[in-house]
Amino acid sequence: SSPIAPSSPIRVLVVDDDATHREFLREVLELKGYEVKEATNGKEALEILNEGEINLMLTDYQMPELNGMDLLRELKARGIDVPVIMISANSDVEKEALESGAKGFFGKPYDYEDLLAVVKEVIGEGKIGVSSPIGSSPAEVGKKISKAELATLLKRITFLELLTAYF
Repeated sequence: SSPIAPSSPIRVLVVDDDATHREFLREVLELKGYEVKEATNGKEALEILNEGEINLMLTDYQMPELNGMDLLRELKARGIDVPVIMISANSDVEKEALESGAKGFFGKPYDYEDLLAVVKEVIGEGKIGVSSPIGSSPAEVGKKISKAELATLLKRITFLELLTAYF
């Protein structure tokens, strides 16, 4: 029998000009077994999307250079088919985001467990060519984070905030 090829990780692109929020999302997603790439604005996101396969994009709405809504329009114009979940402190843009093609919308502040559930659901929609991250069973992807894991993440984020505030 032929050996089973290892499954490729699910790649998530996090787009946000807020470094602390980007870091939080990266930590939570990596803890769940996703491979994460980061961009600080829509222009950088387009460059990363041109480089390789991204299975899902989480993007902020308000960013310099190319905001989340303009990024959605640009994806459509270029024929780039990647599911997008938009996150914004401005809940007034939810309807526009969903009508522009976003698969989900989260207003800040949001519950990270709800976000992970939607990430898992959206990734599940595009099952062709998408498999569980290496070393993760499907049950592990999207599982709840324990209070201890969350406390560790929050400590790391607080440390990052302190570093960025003083350096």
